[in-house]
Amino acid sequence: MNLSLILVLILIAVVIPWLVRRLFPRQPIREESQWLEPSLQPAVVAQDDEYEIIPKKTNKTISPSYAFEAAEQEAILPQKVAAPVKPEKKSVQKDLLVESNLRVIYVMAPTGEYFIGYELLQALQNAGLRYGPRQIFYCYTDPTDKNTLAFSVASAVEPGCIDLQEIGAYGTPGLSLFMDASNVDNPELIYQWMVETAQQLADELGGIVRHDTK
Repeated sequence: MNLSLILVLILIAVVIPWLVRRLFPRQPIREESQWLEPSLQPAVVAQDDEYEIIPKKTNKTISPSYAFEAAEQEAILPQKVAAPVKPEKKSVQKDLLVESNLRVIYVMAPTGEYFIGYELLQALQNAGLRYGPRQIFYCYTDPTDKNTLAFSVASAVEPGCIDLQEIGAYGTPGLSLFMDASNVDNPELIYQWMVETAQQLADELGGIVRHDTK
């Protein structure tokens, strides 16, 4: 009985290692130089959607000044936009009339004084003048027909506009009455009418009539 058990144990001790070597052969140990050689097999590259990329943590501390400089370099500065330029108002006299046919009379306030606001407006209306385009006043031979322009009245100071919206604070040192002799049927009669209107305005506003000597 003891002999049989011994034989069985010997058999097991011999057979089992043999079976292990047959089923699980040992791999040869590579030398150090073999580990450094690149593999001839194609590398397997993981697709982006197979794995989650976890950023590597760092213990480096970023100083506030360094962060500010980095943000300043990455910032996109907006382009400067030039401010819109307001168009300058053209001279009413130069824009409307031909110089060779221009006849002008001035009504000037006393030196250092101005024709002021509502007093000026009332005097212009009393002379039969009507406010119109280009912010100046007009005189018509037929008040119902704007195609019958006789002469115009503007401020004597460039650009010549009389702003009714700010008439309460408006003032001018003088008025300019002008006509285009080439656009009226009877230039001498219209000119005489303009002279009389200038004198009426001067009397009412306390000004002085001056004729253009050009």
